[in-house]
Amino acid sequence: MKRSPKLTALLVSTACLVLNLNVVQPQSKQESLRADAPVTETIAWLKSNIPYSYLLPTTGNREVRRWTIGGLQSKDCRLSYDITIQTLDSDSSYFERQLWQVDLGGLNPQMISIRPATKEEPVRIEFTSFDPKDPELIRQAQENGGVTVVKGKAIWQNLRIDNHFVREGFETRATFFTRNDERARELAAAFKRGIELCRQKAQD
Repeated sequence: MKRSPKLTALLVSTACLVLNLNVVQPQSKQESLRADAPVTETIAWLKSNIPYSYLLPTTGNREVRRWTIGGLQSKDCRLSYDITIQTLDSDSSYFERQLWQVDLGGLNPQMISIRPATKEEPVRIEFTSFDPKDPELIRQAQENGGVTVVKGKAIWQNLRIDNHFVREGFETRATFFTRNDERARELAAAFKRGIELCRQKAQD
């Protein structure tokens, strides 16, 4: 039986659509990171598992926003990535781009936390370059009436909104988002291992 040209075109279009969906499928279930993975394998795993595009669920008349994380690059223990937040409502245009550069060797492996999803944001992983329980920081705070200034050079951010420069400089903490709590736990564990290995490497 011969297929009509229209049916053939429809089948080809459907096949292309399915193929595209498979290609861009974000954060699909991949093999977990080995517990004894070296630093190069750990960073490569992070680079292949972090990219993700998330459409924030909305209710009522709230605007639709798409969160995308990608552009991952690495050099030794330095990891860079960008996060974009874009409204999909033509009546209310908004575009935010955050460029992050992170030195894993300068982060604190004990200060990685998972923030649950909210109405405004997806599940996030947060990490810092300092320990708030550090005795030296506590001492400084006590001497300055509860105030202390924390400086670090492990986390750098450039922020632009609607293609207009807002600010850039070193930060004490950074976050990135992910698909769900399970994926967040896997990424947090991989980040912790990468940080520990990079700190060891810096001390050698």
